[in-house]
Amino acid sequence: MESCKKLSFCPYCPYATAHKGHMQRHKRIHTNERPFVCVVCHKRFNRKDHVLSHMKSHSKELPYPCQVCSHRFYTKNDMLRHFAEHFADNTSSDA
Repeated sequence: MESCKKLSFCPYCPYATAHKGHMQRHKRIHTNERPFVCVVCHKRFNRKDHVLSHMKSHSKELPYPCQVCSHRFYTKNDMLRHFAEHFADNTSSDA
């Protein structure tokens, strides 16, 4: 049996997907709809995962330490971005 999903096309740009939820999420980029609200500071977001990540910033918990300088971060992505900065200046060649 072959499964065939119907593609949905964004009315604003060339984006297409077979997942209805992905299209709903994508269209918010164009419409600036921000239905997800931080319960602490009331900042609005267009994606649920973004508001959940943001809410960690209101916590005192910083579970992700940098292995180089031990500075701590509330998200793994923030720590990895910081970690890469330790090595960014060492990539240029002296040749």
